[in-house]
Amino acid sequence: MRKRRLVSLTLVLVLLLSSLVPAMAKELAYSDTEGHWAQEQILKWSAGLHCS
Repeated sequence: MRKRRLVSLTLVLVLLLSSLVPAMAKELAYSDTEGHWAQEQILKWSAGLHCS
């Protein structure tokens, strides 16, 4: 019973601590869209502006 409680407490602490660390998102950079006929649209979509 004591071991189960310790495991549960450890899992709760790990989940709480992992949620405190911010996610480092890398900005998308495409090297093969230069001169492409849909370059503008690709850049808009990758920026999240695809809603009209």
